[in-house]
Amino acid sequence: MGVWDPRRGVPLLLEWFAREGRDLPWRRTYRPYEVLLSEILLQQTRMEAAVPYFLRFLERFPTLEALAGAPEEEVLALWTGLGYYRRARSLREAAARLIALGYREPPEDEGVLRSLPGLGSYTVGAVRSIAYNLPAPAVDGNVVRVLARWFDLPGTFQGKGRKELEALALSLIPPGRARDCNQALMELGALVCVPSSPRCPVCPLVSCCLARWRGTEALRPEKVSRGASVQALGVAGLVRHRGKLLLRRRPPRGLWAGFWEFPWRLLEEGEDPGAALGRELAPLLGEVEIPPPCCEVRHAFLRTRVRLLGFLLDLPEGWEPTPGQGTWWTLEEAAGLPASAGCRKLLERLRREDGESPRC
Repeated sequence: MGVWDPRRGVPLLLEWFAREGRDLPWRRTYRPYEVLLSEILLQQTRMEAAVPYFLRFLERFPTLEALAGAPEEEVLALWTGLGYYRRARSLREAAARLIALGYREPPEDEGVLRSLPGLGSYTVGAVRSIAYNLPAPAVDGNVVRVLARWFDLPGTFQGKGRKELEALALSLIPPGRARDCNQALMELGALVCVPSSPRCPVCPLVSCCLARWRGTEALRPEKVSRGASVQALGVAGLVRHRGKLLLRRRPPRGLWAGFWEFPWRLLEEGEDPGAALGRELAPLLGEVEIPPPCCEVRHAFLRTRVRLLGFLLDLPEGWEPTPGQGTWWTLEEAAGLPASAGCRKLLERLRREDGESPRC
C-alpha cells in the first residue's frame, strides 16, 4: 500500500460531492438566514423530515426580521411535530437579537454568532463555512463518524476529543473550499459512511481510509454508553363539552414550556388508571365518573417511553365550566396549537373519528 496519506482523499471527496451532493433548497442560494434555519432544523431531525418544514417555515417567515417579530406561539405551532422545541424558541430569540443589533442576516462574525442562544460550536462553524465560505470546522455526528473511520481514531469525541477533531477537520479544508469540504464530509456521513453497514465499496475515500484498511470501520467511532430507557404508563382526560375540548397550558419554563395539553399524568406503580385520572381532573371538573379508556397512544420524552391511555368524557349539556380552570377549544383550533407528541396523537385519534368516540 505504500505510505498512507489520508489527505490525498480530499480532492476525491470534493469530486464525489460535486457529482453526488443532494439538491437541497438552501444550497441553491447559500443565503445566511436559510443556512442557519436549515442547520437548526437538522439538529436531531432527519433530512427527509426537515426539508418540508424548512419550506413551510421560509414561506411563513421569509426573512430574519419576519421571524424576530413573530409571536412565539405561532413559531412553535409551525414547528409542531419536530420535537426539541427549545430549538424553535432559541431560533426566534436569536433572530430578535440580531435584528436589535442591526443585522438583517446572520453575520460571519464568530463572536456575534457564539453570543446567540442555541448556537454551539458546530452551528457557528456551519454558518460561517457554508454561508460565507470561511475556513471553519463544522463537526456534527456525521463528520465525527467519517473522520474517526478515515483516520482510524479511537474515542467517543466528547469534550477535549471533539476539539481535537475540529482541529483535524479545519486542517483538511483546501483554500477557498470550506463550503464544499464541510458539506462533503456531512454528505458522506449521511449517504455512505453510515453508522451500520457503511457502503465502503462506493466510498470515494475507500483507497485511503485507514479503518477500512485495518478492518476497524465497525468499531469507529466508539459508542457512548447510555442508560436504559424508562417504561411508564400514563392517563389523559379527553374532556368534551358543547363540541369543545378542555386543554390546559404548561408553565412557561421546563419540559414543553408553554405548550397545550390534555389533563394527564404518569401513574405510580400499582396505581389504578381510572382513579388516578379522577384525582387529576378533580381540580378542573370536580367529581366525575371515569369511563373505561377509549384509546392508547405511545410517545417518548427524555428517556421515558410512555403508554398513554385516553379516556373520553362527554360532559352533560347543563354543566358549566369554572373560570380559570383550563381553556376550551374546538378540535380544529386545538390542532393548530403547539402541543406535545402525546397530545397531538390523541387529537389525531379524535380527528379520525370525526367527533365520535375513538376506538383502540
